[in-house]
Amino acid sequence: MRLLILVVGIAVPLLALALGAVWQTTASERRRMEGRLVDQARAIAGAVDVEMDRAGLYLRALASSPSLAAEDWRALHGQALQSAPRGTFVAVLDGEGRRLLNTFFPLDGGGLTPVETSAAPTVRKALESGEVVFSGIVDRTAMGGPAVVAMLGGDTASGRRVAVMLVMPSQLLSGLLGQQNLPSDWLSAVLDQNDIVIARSRDPDRFVGTTAVAPVRQALAARSSGLIHTRTVENLTATLAFARAPISGYAAVIAVPEVVFGRVFFSALRPVALIGGLLVLAALVIAMLASRRILSAVRRGYAEEKSLREEVARSLRIRDAELKESERRFQTIADAMPQLVWSTLPDGYHDYFNERWYEFTGTAPGSTMGGIWNDLLHPDDQERAAKRWAQSLETGEPYEIEYRFKSADGGYRWFIGRAVPMRDATGRIERWFGTCTDIHDKKLVEEALVSTQRQLKARVAELAQEKARLERLMLSAPNLIYINDLQRRRNAYVNPQIFESLGYGPSELMGRPLKTLGAFVHPDDRRRVAEFASQVRRIADGEVREIEYRIRHTDGSYRWFLVRETPFQRDPVGKVIQVLGTALDIGSRKQAEERQQMLIRELHHRVKNILATVQAIASATGRSSTSFSAFRERFSDRLVSLGRTHSLLTREAWAGAGIRDILESELSPYLQDGESRVVIDGPALVVPRDMTVPIGMAIHELTTNAVKYGALSVPEGRVHVTIASDGAVPEPRMTLEWRESGGPPVKVPERSGFGSLLLNRLLASQLGGEVAIDYRPDGVVARIDVVLRKDDVR
Repeated sequence: MRLLILVVGIAVPLLALALGAVWQTTASERRRMEGRLVDQARAIAGAVDVEMDRAGLYLRALASSPSLAAEDWRALHGQALQSAPRGTFVAVLDGEGRRLLNTFFPLDGGGLTPVETSAAPTVRKALESGEVVFSGIVDRTAMGGPAVVAMLGGDTASGRRVAVMLVMPSQLLSGLLGQQNLPSDWLSAVLDQNDIVIARSRDPDRFVGTTAVAPVRQALAARSSGLIHTRTVENLTATLAFARAPISGYAAVIAVPEVVFGRVFFSALRPVALIGGLLVLAALVIAMLASRRILSAVRRGYAEEKSLREEVARSLRIRDAELKESERRFQTIADAMPQLVWSTLPDGYHDYFNERWYEFTGTAPGSTMGGIWNDLLHPDDQERAAKRWAQSLETGEPYEIEYRFKSADGGYRWFIGRAVPMRDATGRIERWFGTCTDIHDKKLVEEALVSTQRQLKARVAELAQEKARLERLMLSAPNLIYINDLQRRRNAYVNPQIFESLGYGPSELMGRPLKTLGAFVHPDDRRRVAEFASQVRRIADGEVREIEYRIRHTDGSYRWFLVRETPFQRDPVGKVIQVLGTALDIGSRKQAEERQQMLIRELHHRVKNILATVQAIASATGRSSTSFSAFRERFSDRLVSLGRTHSLLTREAWAGAGIRDILESELSPYLQDGESRVVIDGPALVVPRDMTVPIGMAIHELTTNAVKYGALSVPEGRVHVTIASDGAVPEPRMTLEWRESGGPPVKVPERSGFGSLLLNRLLASQLGGEVAIDYRPDGVVARIDVVLRKDDVR
């Protein structure tokens, strides 16, 4: 029994010692793993910022696109569709948050359809800041599920403010987490600025869009990176490492369940427990078998103790190998990253660089430890970098700077260096971890963009001057000037003269479809206009085609225009896509041509009528004349009278002649003799042009008879002409009475002459009225009674 107690007394302290060693090893491994967790969280945050940096670079390139400046959304849609990073899509919003373009939808399936959105606050922020703005999670199931948005403000050539937006689905960031090659039992996630999950390595469909647990939110609000122990959203006790990305504001979180750490402890404890059990069993066997051979048992006890020490040492060697394996895995991860990775002690002494550092600089591994790395900087950047690094070491602020490193080939490339401190529970800095990301191509692109922007601004200024000169020319030109876009089938421009010519404002026609504008053409001219438009598409540059057709005025009437068109712009294959046209109002010319034609027809008609009248006068005069001299005298007088009547018609533009003017032209010698031998009373009525010649001839015959045989043949004779109208509407009746007095006694003529024939037959039938002649002894009384049309009275 005493021997058993002795064996147990020896074995128990050894087991306690072994358990203590296992506990210490496990605690050390846990601290190392926790440090690795924080480093890995920072690495993920850095990788997220690299993706966001690339997104910002892409947006700056797209915002300077000529297609965006020209507001050519169709061209910009195709450009963005081809150049957008894989798995993302591009949208353009105006200052009010209205979406103008979206590459998620096909070009003719909603890609250019304006849509109201709720993104106005983010748009204003992007336009005001002038920098790339990163949004929180956007849950848009209609456009592929949850996503985050990078947005940058831009300006079009017309001064319109727009925001260019790159939409990155949650799956893109989830894929980034998958690239970290974390152990399968580790959980990683990315949070937005409001601590909402935007990507998750496990069950993303379930947890993306949910809010992180309260301890994580509180820890992120307190510091940019660190470690906490809490329960996950799945109610698992775990150790969580977190790090906030400085550029995008997103946060990376890694959770390792406590059972993982427990497995480490038990894996280390298992060989110790096995050894302890074997030791106790051996001690019991020894105690039972060594009752008579105590010395041999003691020796065996010593042997067993030695074996135990060796086993513990073996176990410690195994744990050390595991630690080295863990360090190797970290080294592999660091070497696999595209950045140059480094770390320093709290005082800034560089004690680690990854393999990429040595490949880029061409230096031997370990040769740049300490501060020698600063010598590889460009001479112009060394002092600035040293001051910035000293400031971060002094204040503990994250380190960030852009500088140039010398590569193995002797050239310099631009990098952005970032470093963050790792702190213990008390906030003391234990280590600095940093990366250098190659931004040389980005710098070259930025310099090229700046140069391009300067050239573009100069070109824009030249184009603005050309545009201003062209606009002044178009505004000062008397013609209508327009540009039709055949590719879009719309009017592209029309100058303000459209209002003066047709009564339309430029805004009523500019941008309207050509089919709609075709409705303004007179129906009888549309076929000719369509054929004309087809001809213009086929002619060479510099050639001009012209056509005359009618266009509807705002008052409903149609105006004649002389239209000339020529090709203005062609596409790369030579097809005419824009036509420049001018239109000259030729309404006055058309009216003059129509009036000329009318006058020619009227002249033709009048000449025929005059010739017929002359023929009738000659025929009637010949029948009533007894000699050729009498015929010639009477015929000449009557032609002179006919000429005077036509002179009156000509003076009144063939609109008729006043009855007073006809009377005064025949009786003028007796109206101006001062003896008042002729008196004319009554209103000034207008005789229609068709009645003017017959009535003029009738008055001429009355005047000739009065001069030869009647009242005007003697000095004391008088003629009184009375004109009357009944004032009827719309066809007043005119009555003209010719009364002679004081002349020789009147006798009824024995035969009818030209005057009687004119008054009794021709005049009555042509005027459609009544004509009566009374041969009274004291003087002739003639009465003409006719109905005038309503437009014959002044």
